[in-house]
Amino acid sequence: MPSPASLNFIQTADNPCIQGVTFRAVLTLYDDEAGTVESDLTGLSGRVRITAADGTELWEGTTAGGEVTIVVLDATFTFVIDAVTTAAFSVGSYHIDIDLIDTSTDPDEVDRVAHGEFQVVK
Repeated sequence: MPSPASLNFIQTADNPCIQGVTFRAVLTLYDDEAGTVESDLTGLSGRVRITAADGTELWEGTTAGGEVTIVVLDATFTFVIDAVTTAAFSVGSYHIDIDLIDTSTDPDEVDRVAHGEFQVVK
């Protein structure tokens, strides 16, 4: 599985999370730091969790729920938060965790592939 990375989903021209607007992020996962060997995501599912500083969950998306999509061919991990959901988010700074889950093991193997800051703006 890919090695962990740190991400910051802060407001930028390319990737803001704006209240009331659909938020979409696409990550390509690599097995090497140089970004030359795409990860093999065959058979894996995904989960994204966004939480407040006190641990309260703001949002969770999964492949089973349809909010997370994994494309094995190009090693991409995409998650989408719809506009109705982001409209309910309070402006502020949150924590985001992005996990890959191998359900073929018992118990499930969960690997955190990225984590960081997630900013919500007006």
